[in-house]
Formats: sequence, C-alpha cells, structure tokens
Amino acid sequence: MAKKSHVVLGGSRRAKDPNGIRIGNVNPKETIHLTIGLVSPKLPDPDDYVGQTLTQKEFTEKFGTRKAVADQVAKILKKYGLKALDVSLATRSMRVSGTAAQIEAAFKPGMVKMRSHHGELYLGRRGTIQIPVELKGMVTGVFGTDQRRVATRKSRAAAPAGHVAPLTPLGPADLEKRYNFPAGDGAGQTIAIAAFGKGFFADDVNAHCDKFGRPTPKVTKVAVADSETFSLEQALGLRPQKLSHVLAHSVEVMMDVQVVAGLCPKANILLYFSNNDQRGWIDLLNEVITAEPKPVALSISMGGAEENLGWSKPGMPHWTSPGSEASPSASTVR
Repeated sequence: MAKKSHVVLGGSRRAKDPNGIRIGNVNPKETIHLTIGLVSPKLPDPDDYVGQTLTQKEFTEKFGTRKAVADQVAKILKKYGLKALDVSLATRSMRVSGTAAQIEAAFKPGMVKMRSHHGELYLGRRGTIQIPVELKGMVTGVFGTDQRRVATRKSRAAAPAGHVAPLTPLGPADLEKRYNFPAGDGAGQTIAIAAFGKGFFADDVNAHCDKFGRPTPKVTKVAVADSETFSLEQALGLRPQKLSHVLAHSVEVMMDVQVVAGLCPKANILLYFSNNDQRGWIDLLNEVITAEPKPVALSISMGGAEENLGWSKPGMPHWTSPGSEASPSASTVR
C-alpha cells in the first residue's frame, strides 16, 4: 500500500458559499498569500489571570508557538515551494506565499474563482484542506484559500413611508454628555480601529474637527497583508462599480474615525485596513496584538454570527486571540 502523503486538517471542511457563483479556474501561476496557524500551548481559561497582567514577552514564553515548531513547518513548506514571509510566535502563526499550483500541491484545497452577489471576485473552495503528513500535529489552520466575506455592518431599517423622522446630528459634546464620558483628550494614548472598507478621506476628518472646534488627531493608515486603501482622489479614479463599493464601505470607516477624533482628539489613531475574509480578520488581530506602542482599545464595528459560513472551525480560536499587557483573554472590542 502506498504511503499517504497528506492527511485531512480537522475542522477545515467548508460548505458551498450560497451567495457565490463559480466563474472559472484559478491561474496556477497566480501568487497567493496564506496565514498558517501553528500548534501552541493551551491558552488559559478566562478565570486563570483575573487581576494579573502579562507583558508581551511573558505571554509569548508561556503561550506562544515554540520556535522549533515554526522552523520545522517553514522547512517542510519550502519543499512545496512556499516561502515563509514572517513568523509571529506571540500570535501563534506564520504568513507564507506561493503560486496557486504550489498551494494546491501542499494543501489540496481545490480553489476556484468565485463572484459574490455583490459583484466581488474572490477565491473560494469547498470540502476539506489536507496537509502534508509531516505537518500533522504542528498546523492548526490554513487561512486564505477561501476569501468569502465574513462580516457586515448593521443596516438601518427603512422608515415607513410618510413617517420619516427628522435626523438630529450628534456632535462630540452630545456624545460626551449622553455617555458620561470622562474628562481628557486622549493625549499620549493610541487607539486602534479595524477598517474593512477601502477608503479613508483625511479632508473629511479635518472638516469634522474644525466644525466642532476639536484638534485634528494624527491618523496613521496601516495596510494589513495585501489589502487595498484609497484616498478620495484615488477612489474617484476607479471604475464605477469599484468606486461605488469603496464609497459605500468607507462610511463605517469615516464614522469610526470621526467619533474617536471628536472624543479623543489628541490620541494617536491607528487605522488598520484589512480584507473582509477569514485571513484578513486573523491578520488584522495579529498586527494589533503585536503593535508597539500597544493600543489601549480596538474598535471593531463590523461583525457576524459564529455560524457565518465565512468562518471555519480552526479560525475561531484566532479570532479570539488574546491581547497582552492585560488579562491574556481580554481585549477591548466594540
């Protein structure tokens, strides 16, 4: 009997995307980026570190991936032509890249080109992922072979015809009063915002702060992995369908930035742009967890239920990845 070269990765089975249509095969020469979850010590239970803190170094030593494991995984994947781009022992993962043909040989995902009902093109798959038998017990997840959308922003219910109530805009002072916001301007603090829209329009932030007499904070865009970001000028140069998509999804981004800018005008704002798929979420959280200086809060205003077909079972532990300089199981999420 021939020796098995691959084994099924537990929990990797994916159902067909009910909102997508297959439109063709993947170019075997196309470069694809993946994030690989690495086996690591068991994370603590929520009650284990109440009232205690861990530094990034302490957390990595206790719960991070062992370097020997990461080195061995990279060595095995290199045989398939995959290149390790970076390794994060603290976030228990590594990012790799390779051609579609190399990824098919390594993990047998059966990737195809898909189109969503929103008109977006993406990589998709159904069924299981297989890993080389040498990686059994070392790899917990392979993320990036299925790029279906995993989260949405809550839509406003349409008001009944003839009963449209006038909107009363709220400024920073209104929010401070209604939420009993403490005194202060956020000076010396860093606040992270997860952005799954594609656009950020600096002039809008300046106009918002000028209108309400607040200083304009420093906003730094951080592009996670292979995500795109556009200024207003760049967005206006896109084809109509892409422009419409960017503008629609930038509403949430600009709202988040302006709320933080109004309440904490002297804070440093890190605006993390990432793709709205499973790997994009994991990579974004990994970036925030290892950021220096450490953000005091992470705002995430998009979401979806755990049963969302965009998530796979191996992806859920990475979505709940712990922070550091705090309880290992805690992070600030809106």
